[in-house]
Amino acid sequence: MTSNTNSLPELDHTQIIASELPEEAQKKLEVIQSLLEPCDRTTYGERLREGAKKLVLQDLLC
Repeated sequence: MTSNTNSLPELDHTQIIASELPEEAQKKLEVIQSLLEPCDRTTYGERLREGAKKLVLQDLLC
């Protein structure tokens, strides 16, 4: 962590405030976060399919 004169904590990419994102972006963020969680290949494949369905259904409903 680098020295910062304004004494605010540094933010990294994992500290995004999801409530400030549009609904579509929130859904995408949820899918990405689920894919980044540790798991085996089978579980990753399941999460990938679920995420794809979630995003496709979202596009169809809009």
